[in-house]
Amino acid sequence: MRKTHQAVAGLATESYTSPAHSGRIASQDGRLSRVKPLMRKYEVAHLTPSYDIEEFTRIAPASAVFEDCFAAIGRGAILQTQNGPVAVEDLLPGDKIKTSTNGFQTLRWRGSMTIVPGARNKRPEMGTMTRLTADALGYGRPGMDLVLGPSARMLHKAPGVKTLTGSDAAFAPVRDFIDGSSIIELRPIAPVHCYQLGFDNHEQINVNGVELETLHPGLAHTVQMRSDMQLLFMSLFPHKDSITDFDVLLHPRLNLRDLDMFAVA
Repeated sequence: MRKTHQAVAGLATESYTSPAHSGRIASQDGRLSRVKPLMRKYEVAHLTPSYDIEEFTRIAPASAVFEDCFAAIGRGAILQTQNGPVAVEDLLPGDKIKTSTNGFQTLRWRGSMTIVPGARNKRPEMGTMTRLTADALGYGRPGMDLVLGPSARMLHKAPGVKTLTGSDAAFAPVRDFIDGSSIIELRPIAPVHCYQLGFDNHEQINVNGVELETLHPGLAHTVQMRSDMQLLFMSLFPHKDSITDFDVLLHPRLNLRDLDMFAVA
């Protein structure tokens, strides 16, 4: 397997000082007239059709549809591969990773972004991580402390899930389970990396004993973007030809407040 680096031709490469930044443009009379969109640096490694690994970095909007595809798993999280347990930061496209639904699957894509203390964020949670202490969700769930990113979703089973979705389980944001005791919000004091993993299909993976979902931006009709922005978005996922290639969700997604609203949790 050969590892190459892909250039970012055709994209702006202005000076970059923070993973999330913005500024204002001054008009001719010196007044600040327009706010630039908040931007962020995204890092991608993917498997090419010839089974080479290509890596690149892009500057793209710091908006939910982009960030939620990258900010799921913290450094040190352990996954099972055909070669034994491996930390998420050491995984490479081409590795065979054990999924809970389809056995060992080839990793096609790994994305990452950095959370930096004090950086400006559109959403406050993008400056946080979530720690699940050992056994927080039951024995061995997780087996040892697990730190997840602000966009992580985990498998949740409750009677109300079937009532609302027709499915026995759903993926719910890990942040919804924060209780200040065994599941804690963290505010990093130094920059930390978050990762997400992409396969041919939406998968469920066991990370330190906790079932998490893999990369999926959401159903195509729910991802509302201008055509030019969708082109930029899809350029971050070279293993897919179009947003419809992400296909169906393995399980529906919901928030815990959806269950609370109907008093069926």
